[in-house]
Amino acid sequence: MEIFERARLDAYFSKIAAQFVPDEPVASFLITHLLPERPAFVRAVAAMSCLKAVLPKPKSISPAAQRVVEQAVPVDALTRELFTDPDTFRFLFRTTADIGELQTEEVSDAAWHEIDEVTAPQLRQRIADALR
Repeated sequence: MEIFERARLDAYFSKIAAQFVPDEPVASFLITHLLPERPAFVRAVAAMSCLKAVLPKPKSISPAAQRVVEQAVPVDALTRELFTDPDTFRFLFRTTADIGELQTEEVSDAAWHEIDEVTAPQLRQRIADALR
């Protein structure tokens, strides 16, 4: 990625992070592709929460992006072997970070929606403001 493209991504994600500040402090860990443009996204997550660790998807890791992210937050391995018994564990993460208490629910899906499909007025307005 060119420098101007990275700057544009940083500006975009900074704007989003500023619009969606949590009401109370939260800690997070992030499972994501670690591609060349991803450090900007990771910085935004860290701005919105106390990011404890990044677990990159094993088949999509850019070594350069990993080096950048590792300067700010621990990056741990994520492998299928960590998920050994689906009947016993909903999820299992091993990390070198001190992550504290985990939320008992998991996010198992995401979808892209047009802004006019968002039914909550306050959320729709916050998204619209962030896109300006």
